Amino acid sequence: YLDLSYTPLHIWGTVPEDCITQPWQGQHMPALRHLSLRHTGLHDEQLDRLLPLWHTATGLTHIDLADNKIYDTGATHLANSLARHNTVLQHLDLGQNYIGPTGAKHLGTLLTKMGAMQYFGVQHNGIQNEGIRDVIRGLGQSQRTITTLRLSNMEGTRMGDWPTLIQDHLKCLTNLTYLGLGDMNLGDTGATTLATLYFPMATGLSTIMLQNNKIGHHGGKSVATAMMYLPKLGKLNISLNFIGPAAAGDIIDSLASKTTMT
Repeated sequence: YLDLSYTPLHIWGTVPEDCITQPWQGQHMPALRHLSLRHTGLHDEQLDRLLPLWHTATGLTHIDLADNKIYDTGATHLANSLARHNTVLQHLDLGQNYIGPTGAKHLGTLLTKMGAMQYFGVQHNGIQNEGIRDVIRGLGQSQRTITTLRLSNMEGTRMGDWPTLIQDHLKCLTNLTYLGLGDMNLGDTGATTLATLYFPMATGLSTIMLQNNKIGHHGGKSVATAMMYLPKLGKLNISLNFIGPAAAGDIIDSLASKTTMT
């Protein structure tokens, strides 16, 4: 277990930045299971210097690289290396980086091979619709174990694509407990599709994040109706939308008897 989070590389003494990555360029830490380098300023070149670690620490189950400076190149190299050397990864967080559609495509391919994945986060990146499709499709092809999916706050998502993404791919992920789709331009149609086609199948959901999605009255009413299928729901965020008082009232009524709401 190694957690170096919130330790910016530039303050690691007077030695060059790559002194943190260089020691891993050999047969080191083969028993490592948990690695967190969140908010360390890690960029693509430094991430590439960690490639030997992925080759050696093949038992890594938890990798947290969120809130760094990882772009398409770094995400691509990481995904390709993990796909070749790791079959047990359960937790991968790449949120708050600069990954685009190209990196997301390779991450989607990685996800088809990760049969033990439980948590995947790529929120606050720029993967756009093509990348969202690749990620959700990758998860849908083989991931029946995933329980947490964080895709919120993406740039360039097209509202009209959501019904197909939900119907063809997301609906396969029936074991989710946390679904993060905030600020994803779902719109009424996307929210309605989610409520009618996905929520009745994903009965284990405990947290749903749908904030800032341009959801109107119809979508809000559909979400309210779907609450009957979610007996474990403890948190619903549908703020910063346009559902109106009637739909908001329906949601409150549908949740009023749930003892799980916190």
